[in-house]
Order: sequence, then structure tokens, then C-alpha cells
Amino acid sequence: MSDYDRDYDHHDRDGPGAKKMWGALPVANHPIGHPSLPPSSGEEYLRRVRAEALSFPDVIEADPTTVAQHRRAAPSNDTHPAADPLLGTDALAPPPTFPRAWAERTIDQYRSLHTKIAVSRAALVEYGPGGIPLSHKRGPPVDVAQILDTLPTRYTMWYRFLYSSRILGGSAPGGCDDLWRPSVLVHFPHAKALQLLDMHTQWIATAARGNRGLMAAVAKTVFCLLVALDPTLTADETFLLRSLGKACCAVREEGFGGGEMEVDVGEGVKAAREDAHAELAVIVLIIAQGFGQRDLCVLK
Repeated sequence: MSDYDRDYDHHDRDGPGAKKMWGALPVANHPIGHPSLPPSSGEEYLRRVRAEALSFPDVIEADPTTVAQHRRAAPSNDTHPAADPLLGTDALAPPPTFPRAWAERTIDQYRSLHTKIAVSRAALVEYGPGGIPLSHKRGPPVDVAQILDTLPTRYTMWYRFLYSSRILGGSAPGGCDDLWRPSVLVHFPHAKALQLLDMHTQWIATAARGNRGLMAAVAKTVFCLLVALDPTLTADETFLLRSLGKACCAVREEGFGGGEMEVDVGEGVKAAREDAHAELAVIVLIIAQGFGQRDLCVLK
């Protein structure tokens, strides 16, 4: 008895009205055999697998409670900011609301600056005979390139290099404050800017939280790094920026520790809090409106 006849014989045992289980592969329109018996060939096994896959619905229903519990169950050894409960989707507060007129004006200013920096980078590309670019990589200016060669590579060293004067107080002539200026930051290469933005996500969620003066300085640095980014991002890079936006939203919602214990704070503290709050609002707005993460804020 052939495989074809044997398959029909097994289906006949189920009754005269039994439905024949035809395979889905176009190369062989044979039945897939009785499901309780092992396949007679590799081709029959593949036909069974394909038929079983096609029998499932394209969309399945999931229990929302189970999904929420899965999102909250972050690994205890995960130090990435996305594992912070404040940055989780379910724990995140409603998105902040910004005035539409202010948002449009701020985004226009950001895009104008971004365009100017892009034109400046394009002017650095060397062209060969026939106008063919010798390199598609647009490097930073010479002074920026020299600074990049001497910059730290470790996480903790970066933090001390960037904000030592704000942590220890004061600044020494010729120190990092002289080199660390916006004209250098906005010309950082795309990859280096992303690396620093990832570090700042963690600093905003940890070290700078509660330090209003440091938070304002961190936000200004982040703004310059956002100007240095290319407009087209990969999925991983977009996730990095989204984590940064969530960290800013979470810290703004906390109010930098401002609560009943800080009702009688001085004018200087209030001014620093307002400055940091405004700087973080700019960061959230740019990530939301400039990089396609529009659910991070609401415009009215």
C-alpha cells in the first residue's frame, strides 16, 4: 500500500464524513497522515508542521493582568535605566502637557540649530575628482577631534570630567569647563553622542536626582548632544532616546524631592528647581516631537 493510499485508509477509520487533512506545501498535495501516527517521511513531517501552524489564529488574546505583571518583573541584576520601576510603562505617570505655542517655537529653534550643525558637518567632507566624496563620514572639527582623543573612556571618569566643578564647587582655568562648551558638544560624532546620552539617562535617574543645580547642567548637556545626533535612528538608538525621555518625565513628576518638607525653601532653591524643571521639559519635547516619540508629551 502506498503512502497516499495508507493516508486515506487511516482517515476512513474515523468515519465516512471525516475531513481529510491536506498539507499546505505546494510541492506535494498529499494528506498529512493520521496525527496519532509518526510521519512516514520528512516531507510529510513538514506538511504536518505547516498545517498545524496554519490552524492557529493570527491574533491571540492575552490577559492584561499577566502582561502587566510580566512588565513589572524586571531582573534584579539589570542595571539599565529601563529596569527602574519609575521608567516602566505601567508605573509611568500620565505624560506632561506643554503649551502648543511654546512647543512649536522650541522645536523650530532646535531644528534650525540642528540644520546649521548638519551644514557645518557637510562642509567638512573632502571631495575628490568629479565631486565624489572621499569619505561619507563627517568628522568633527579639528579642535573637537583633538579633545575626543583625550577624553575619558570609563563611565565614572566621564561623570567626574563633565560635572566635577558642580560636584566639588568652583572651576579651575583650563579645566573641563573651558573645553566642555556647547560648540564642542554639538559637533560630537553620532556614536559618541549616543554613548553619552545613555550615560546621562542613568545619571538623571540616579546621581542628579535631587540635585537641582546639577540637573539643570545635565539637561543642558543633553540638549547639545541631541543636536549632534543624526535624524535617522536605528531601533536600538530609538529605544535609548525613549529611555532618556522616560527618565526625564519621571524626575519631573517627582519634583526633585520637593514636597511638604520643602515648603519654606529659599528663592534660590525655587529658582534652581524651576530651571531644572524647564530644562527637562525641553529634553522631553525634543525627544517626543523631534524623534517620533509623541506619546511622551501632550500639546495643548
